[in-house]
Amino acid sequence: MTHLGKEPHEELIMTDARLKKVERLFDSVNREHFHGEIKRPICRLSNRMKSRAGQVNLIRWEMIISVPYHDRYGWDGELENTTKHEVIHLFLRQKRKPSGHNKRFKEIANRIGAPYYCKAMPKRPYRYIFECPNCKREYKARKWIGGRYSCGKCSDGRFDRNYVLTLKERLS
Repeated sequence: MTHLGKEPHEELIMTDARLKKVERLFDSVNREHFHGEIKRPICRLSNRMKSRAGQVNLIRWEMIISVPYHDRYGWDGELENTTKHEVIHLFLRQKRKPSGHNKRFKEIANRIGAPYYCKAMPKRPYRYIFECPNCKREYKARKWIGGRYSCGKCSDGRFDRNYVLTLKERLS
């Protein structure tokens, strides 16, 4: 059985190489910009992370990198940007400072050339069109919502079973 046209062992080798690259980048950014002060996190790759480039879990001390994001935007310069961004969060946490996108975060990001935010990932296409049985207003949805929502206009902003949206069209 193959995955994305590759044999399973080839996929593992590629993942292992990418993970080692993330770890090397962390070490490089840590040494170059933070004098090696930051404890190395557990580095992971995520195939499920679709709306962001990376994230840190400050409780588990993990840095998680999005495979879909970097497959789309690149495993070189963009990965370096993501790593720098996530390392700032780790640095601030290790210093017991607020680690969000605050003034201090932005000062450090400007100093080391890290972006505040990642590039936008394209949204999944709409798969369904639902309709109000009363006013015929249409609502597009990416996921199945049948029976759980009513028309906001007809039900005055509260769920009302008299105006439950019904499937009008399946788009894909």
